[in-house]
This record gives sequence, structure tokens and C-alpha cells, in this order.
Amino acid sequence: MKNFLASLQLQKDNPTLLLAQFRALSSQIPILYVLLIINALAVAITHLKSAPLWLSLYIPVTLSVVCVFRLCWWEIRGKEDVTAERAYRLMKLTMAGAGILTVAFGGWAIALYQYGDASQQGQIAYFLVVTGISCIFCLMHLPMAAALTTVITFSAMVATFMFSGNPVFVATAVSGLFLILPFLRVINSYFQNFVGLVQLTEELKQKQAEAEELNLVNSRNALHDQLTGLANRRSFFLSLEKRLQKDPSSPPVLGILDLDGFKPVNDVFGHAAGDLVLKETARRFVALVGEEGIVSRLGGDEFGIIFPCSMTRQAIADLGQGALCCRPRPFRNPRRLGPRLRLLRHRLSRYRHIHRRGSLRESGFRPLPGQEQAQQRCRILLGRAREDPDAASPDRTRAAGERLRQGIETRLPADRRIEERPRRRLRGACPLGQRPLRPHQSGRLHSGC
Repeated sequence: MKNFLASLQLQKDNPTLLLAQFRALSSQIPILYVLLIINALAVAITHLKSAPLWLSLYIPVTLSVVCVFRLCWWEIRGKEDVTAERAYRLMKLTMAGAGILTVAFGGWAIALYQYGDASQQGQIAYFLVVTGISCIFCLMHLPMAAALTTVITFSAMVATFMFSGNPVFVATAVSGLFLILPFLRVINSYFQNFVGLVQLTEELKQKQAEAEELNLVNSRNALHDQLTGLANRRSFFLSLEKRLQKDPSSPPVLGILDLDGFKPVNDVFGHAAGDLVLKETARRFVALVGEEGIVSRLGGDEFGIIFPCSMTRQAIADLGQGALCCRPRPFRNPRRLGPRLRLLRHRLSRYRHIHRRGSLRESGFRPLPGQEQAQQRCRILLGRAREDPDAASPDRTRAAGERLRQGIETRLPADRRIEERPRRRLRGACPLGQRPLRPHQSGRLHSGC
């Protein structure tokens, strides 16, 4: 019995269920008051001549006025959004009001039973049974109020009809006595199903929210670069196409930029440092362009900017020059994967290095502090290579690369020297120019196959 009563109580620690109960009651309780008013006035009218006026008119009219006020309150205030705490308080008041009104209407009907003939007494029985059952169904979402209404209504009917002396009314009383328990079980079963439905609805909402969030993530991944957070190539061309379709007569101005000397950053300091350079470059471009244009990463170290059509040529030129000037500023590595990085196209001195195929290429990568003498040695070696027609041969390339490495290492500070870690491979040794460099725990740079 305790478990049964506990299952009918309001669950204050479950705000979702409380709000669901309140919303359901706000649409059912107005119907309850309409049924009470109509049936009570019908009984009162038929007993005006047979019962005292205070009993046949004043009491039912007073109770009906109370029901009208409650009906108007639920129609106006019951539709408002309420918090779970307020819904709990209002439903507690509704439970108390249900008990009071059940006792009031039931006592009034029993008081009228002794007046009138058999047909009027039958109307009283109809009022108690039909009106009571209708109110019980309207209060199903508030099970304690429904159970209270059930017990009071059927108990009053049994107590009145069991000792009436009329066999029909006695049989009705016995039938009502056996209906109390089934009605209570129906109320409990209905409410438990309602609780399960609320929980299922909440789970479905959570699943839907997760699916929508996943959809947003997928959409973002499809249109944004995961490393820098900028729009990717696909988003770049989609935005360009939309702008062209919107105003074909005034096409937007595009800016394409790439980072000179970016490959040595990955080769010397590793891809983690290269990723940091790309992120910082993207941040600088976005800070420079702001909301006036669209900054995209087209791939690798290539970036694209879509300037708005409202900008003048001079404004676009100034903005483009600002984008070029913001790159040479130092890039600091917060993870200490290597020394300070710089991209050197404009303000940094350039030098030449031997490509692994033997061709000569320019790099905009700035030498580290303390490498000026090493650079001079490199220039001497490269000058000799240009004068020698066999400089591009693989053997001469390896020899020149070895001399270049030795010249650099002898002039670097001790904490920045490159240490070799030769490793065996299945197919011979790895040429020096193809050995990847990676950071070591000691803070120095190591090379190995």
C-alpha cells in the first residue's frame, strides 16, 4: 500500500515530469469544471420544488460560481509557461481543491437524496456515478487527486444507497463498492504509462539534439578546415558562386596567398610546428580582414580571400598589403618543439640550398641566430656547385650536402646542433637530403631515417 501511494505522489525531483503533468492538467481541468457546473445545475433545477431553496438553489449556485472562477483561472493562467517549482505548488493546491470540491458536491447530492420521488433519487445516483467518473478521468494526470476523488465519490454512493431499502440502489451500491479497487489500479497504470511516455519523449529529444549537433559538426567539417577553423576550398568556391549568382554584374575581388619557405618548417621542426604556423597565419589573416571578407584555406599553405564588392580598389590594395606584411612577424612555438620560427620572404635574408634532386631552389627561411658564418660557408659551397657542371650528380649532391651539414654544425651553438641517428633500412642507407628531422627530449634536433 505504501508503494502504491508513493507512486501516486508528485515527484518533486523530476522537473520534466512535473511540467508535463501541469501541461496535461491545464487542458483537462477546464473540462472537469464544465461537467460539474452543468450536472449540478441540472440536479438543482429538478429539485427546486421538492427541496428547500437553500439546498436546491443557493448551494449549487455558490459551488458553480467557484467552479467558474477556477475555470477562468485555468484558461488564462494555466496556458502560461511556469517553472517546475511553481507547477509543483499549483498541483498541490489542485489536489487539495479536488478533495474539497468532491466532498462539497458529494455532500450536497446526498443531502438532496431524501427529497423527491424515485426518479429524482435515480438522478442523484446518476450524478454521483457519471459525474464522479468523468472527474476521475479528467484528473488522471494528477493520480493522487484522481484516487482521492474515486474514494470519496464511491464511498458516499455506497453509504447512501446501501441502506436505502431499494433493491436497485442496493445493487448499485454493491457494484460501486467493487469498482473502487479497479479504478485505483487503472489510475496507477495510466499514470505509470504517462511517466514512461514522458521519459521516452525526453530521450527522443536528447537523441534528436545529439543528431542535430552531429549534423552541425559534419556540416562544419565539410565546409571548414579542421586545423585552422577557416572555410575550406569547397566553402570558398560555394561562397564565390553564391556571390556571383547574387550580382553577376559586380563580381567580387579574390586574393590568393601562399607562404614562401614553409616546407623547411615541416622538414626541420616537424609537422606539429608547421601546424602552429598555419594556425597563427590564419589567425592573423582573420584579424586583418575581419568581417569585410571571407578567409579560406585552399590547401597546404595556400589561403584565399574573397573581398566584398563594396570595397574600393585602394582599400583592397591596402588590405592585401597588410596581409603580406603580417606574415614576416615572428612565430613563437608555445610547445617548445624547436627554436623561434620565422618566415622570411620580405625582411629576412635569403640563402640557397641543394634540393634532393640536385636542383637549386630559393628559400625564404631565416637562419637561426649564430648561423651567419655557416651561411657564408653554404654560399661558398653552392658557388662551387654552380661552377662545376657535375654538381647536379647524385654523388656530388651527397658530398656537397655532407660538407654543408658539417659547416653548419661546427658554427651552431652546442644546444642547437643536429645530431645524427643513423638507422638501418631494408634497402640501403637513406641519403642525407631525405632524412626527416624531429625534436628530441633534450631540446636538440636529431635526424634519422
